This record gives sequence, C-alpha cells and structure tokens, in this order.
Amino acid sequence: MDNPTSIYGRFLLWVCVQGYGGRILPVWFRRLFPRSQVHRAWLYGRDGNFWERGVRYGPANPYHAYRAEIDEELDEFMAAELQAIEADMNRSAS
Repeated sequence: MDNPTSIYGRFLLWVCVQGYGGRILPVWFRRLFPRSQVHRAWLYGRDGNFWERGVRYGPANPYHAYRAEIDEELDEFMAAELQAIEADMNRSAS
C-alpha cells in the first residue's frame, strides 16, 4: 500500500480496516475495481494480512505471539527429550 500519510494511502488504510472489520464490498464495487489497489487493500484486511519490518504476516505466516507459543512448547519438548537421552546414556554407562 501507499504511504498512509498521503490522502490515497489513508483511503487505502480505511478500506483495509473495513475489510478487517468484516464489511463486505458490494458486487458493483468489486466489478468497478477488480485487481486494483483498493480491492487488494480490502482483501488484505479481510484475510488479516499485514506487513511489519519487511515480513508479511497472515494466515500462512502467523504473527510472533502465536509463533512464540509454539517455540516455547518446542523448547520444553526438546529439553525433556534431551534429559531422557542423558538418563539413558547414564544408565548404559553404569
């Protein structure tokens, strides 16, 4: 999207927020603006897509909070596995 400080950028941001809020574009509007930045802004909002620091987040790439939970669970699992392996090695060494 364009710079949100320009009038057009603010309009695209408004359209994106309307899509995020669940507003449905009328059929006449979708036929008037197919494959335009306005339609794409609405789709980005509806699908929950956004960019942050050059990384695109959305349904296929969840935001950090979700990924942090997964990483934490994986770390706990790997720590438990490592402890089990070390315990097995100590038993076999004895």
